[in-house]
Amino acid sequence: NHMLSELDGVELKIPVFQKMKVAYEDLLSTNKPPSEMDFLHHDDVEIKDISVDIFTDFRTPSEQWNDKFQIFVPKKDQSLEKVIYKSLLWLKYNQLIKLSDDARTEIKQAKNFEEELEHVKVYNLIIEERTGLANELGVVIR
Repeated sequence: NHMLSELDGVELKIPVFQKMKVAYEDLLSTNKPPSEMDFLHHDDVEIKDISVDIFTDFRTPSEQWNDKFQIFVPKKDQSLEKVIYKSLLWLKYNQLIKLSDDARTEIKQAKNFEEELEHVKVYNLIIEERTGLANELGVVIR
């Protein structure tokens, strides 16, 4: 096996890794191609524990990124087209939040009633668009 030939003459100083090498060699000798599951369900607890650390992807983001902070993190199985579309919706949604804040400031700074009314109309259009996007994204507006 190519992988084991790379380890020829290499002394593994960490005992559990030496055990894993032996377990790998044992699996190869039975003509069974080794898999992650062979190590994750190994009889030796040390091999099992280190295998969980090796084979588990701890970089999986928490669901709270989206729920709490509205940061969209695509899942592995989502199609690229859907990921891009949803990312663009989030971008647009966040831009509308900024625009609504700006419009609110302009309403407060209006010099007369007509100017204030014009800014209120723009603000209402922005809020209407933002609400539609929020519904599509599943965001609850407070």
